[in-house]
Amino acid sequence: KRMFNSAADVLMNTPLMGASGNHEERGDYAQVNNFAYSNLPDQDTTTGVYYSFDYNTAHVAVLNSNDLNDNGGLSDAQIQWLTEDMNASEKAWKFVALHKAPYSNGSHFDDSDVAAIRAQFATLMPELDIDIVFQGHDHVYMRTDVMNNNAVVETETQKLKYNGLEYTSKISPDGTIYSINGTAGSKHYEPKADSETAGAFPTGETVVSIDIPTYSYIQIDGGNLYFDSYSVNNDGSEERIDSFAISKVVTLEDGTIIDGTNNDNVVEEDDDSIKDVIDDITDTFRQNPVLSYVTVAGVALALVAGVVVTVVVRRRREEA
Repeated sequence: KRMFNSAADVLMNTPLMGASGNHEERGDYAQVNNFAYSNLPDQDTTTGVYYSFDYNTAHVAVLNSNDLNDNGGLSDAQIQWLTEDMNASEKAWKFVALHKAPYSNGSHFDDSDVAAIRAQFATLMPELDIDIVFQGHDHVYMRTDVMNNNAVVETETQKLKYNGLEYTSKISPDGTIYSINGTAGSKHYEPKADSETAGAFPTGETVVSIDIPTYSYIQIDGGNLYFDSYSVNNDGSEERIDSFAISKVVTLEDGTIIDGTNNDNVVEEDDDSIKDVIDDITDTFRQNPVLSYVTVAGVALALVAGVVVTVVVRRRREEA
């Protein structure tokens, strides 16, 4: 209530796509009673919902990590739906969002259900060509390198510059990157030491111990994706705490092929619209210390507890 009241001006113009978390499981039908969904897959919505949507050249599946099988992993029906849904999509970029984090250095990393989901995702996400998995649940900040079969995949990189910022871009990665930005609000966990999580998965490429709000956003321009995370200080100032890019060859639905792996094709341009969106999100965080369990998205949305993701998708300008 605090969040929706104080941030109404921003949120009334911001699509929010809810991901079911463990708190939603405490009340039957909490997700469907508080969010207006349409065209949901056939499912039991008692503990939450799973669904997908398109945004320009991106396809996003939002999962329900409360809907589990007897082994603690996602239910067979949900995994089957996800597989069919992703295989049916012709979008160039694919993302998955869910609450419980299979790759996290927070206190839940070795929970039995989290471990079971990690085992499911280890090979499934790369098989489905998922570029990034957005996670919540643990109030920590961590991002993996490219992962496949629970191992880091050695990936060629290139240096890019976009909107005045420099990125190390992963070229045609043969795997999936997992991001957890669970420090969006006022609640923060002490990250587990690398030695504690080493037996479960490789150490994250970026691990940040932080006790102030953070947010992440991505921009997609043709065959290049740009990821940034910022911390927000009490005075409103920001610090860039993480970044990376992905470059790959993509085929748009109209058959246009764009090669993001060719550095000569990278377009650099100033875009005030991006800055305006981020300024709005920053103001929202300053006003709302309760943003621990929500995701705010400035233009499009994946809502995972504790993760802020703004997706701005643009088609690359055609060369003259």
